[in-house]
Amino acid sequence: GVTSGSKQKKKNEKINNKLSISSWHWRLLNMSTTPEDRLRENINRCLSDRLRENINRCLSDSLVKGVGGLVIGSVVTLLFFRRRIWPVWLGTGFGVGVAYRGCEKELNDVKFGQRK
Repeated sequence: GVTSGSKQKKKNEKINNKLSISSWHWRLLNMSTTPEDRLRENINRCLSDRLRENINRCLSDSLVKGVGGLVIGSVVTLLFFRRRIWPVWLGTGFGVGVAYRGCEKELNDVKFGQRK
């Protein structure tokens, strides 16, 4: 009974000492960076998050508009051009081209730091 309680206290003291040393070390590491460095890291992280979001949006937009152009081209070829393939490719090209133009504008806005 008594010895197991004192052993448990010693284990808890060792754990607390390790935690305080590691938290002290962590504080020391964070104090070594200047506020300008931390601000620069936050800005870079924010820009990379915005870039990642815009790339994801561009890929999904390209997929949606490309498939939309494919569907419109398929309907046109079935109704008017006796099942030729070129209207399908033309519609897909228009869809992807429109998506590319929008993506280019969005990515340039991120590159030059402009906000919407």
